[in-house]
Amino acid sequence: MKFDLSHYDIAYYAKKKEQYEKGQAWKIEPFFYELDVEGKTVLDYGSAAGNMAKEAVKRNAKAVAAYDPIYDNHPEIVELIHSEGIDFLTTEKLRSVQDKFDLIFCSDVIEHVTPEEVDAFVADLVRFANAKSIICVNSPVKINLAFLVGRPLASETQGHINIMNPWRVTRLFKKHGFKLQRAPLILGISKKSFIKRLKRLPYPLNSIWGGHYFLRLVSTHHA
Repeated sequence: MKFDLSHYDIAYYAKKKEQYEKGQAWKIEPFFYELDVEGKTVLDYGSAAGNMAKEAVKRNAKAVAAYDPIYDNHPEIVELIHSEGIDFLTTEKLRSVQDKFDLIFCSDVIEHVTPEEVDAFVADLVRFANAKSIICVNSPVKINLAFLVGRPLASETQGHINIMNPWRVTRLFKKHGFKLQRAPLILGISKKSFIKRLKRLPYPLNSIWGGHYFLRLVSTHHA
């Protein structure tokens, strides 16, 4: 499976690490809201700077692993973001993992997967889940004509080649045995960012509104 990593370099990971350490990583709190992490095993899939993994360690997870395809060929990035209590995995190491995880985080990843591969991506993600797992997913959303008719939308922003509405993503996970644990949480963008993005896109694809959605999905085998 291929990911578009062309927009990312070590400066990107340094910035994300700094944001987390300064308490400015606004995407983290919606993931962890009313989520019991203590004593759980955690996988941060597509973890970038490992911020979800670091937060899980802070919240007393039993064991935490972080995976990102960028780690395969860039050990200097792993060295930069390394944090105590986290096992940073390459693709090869991830494939050798036999254990299933109680909690799986997948933040800002699915939009980088081509529409043709997205179902296989979800299937790969859920194979690391056990019968009681919770999977937390977030992704950008743009409410516009494409969104309303349920079609994926490409964006010029940082390799976002497959922006889907949350209900489409939910259906993908449903095919693989997961259902929503609660209604999607959608957080908007600032007025300044909205105007900037609106001017960039042609009608009728220009965004009416944009932001991020957060999904919490639970295995249908949950006892």
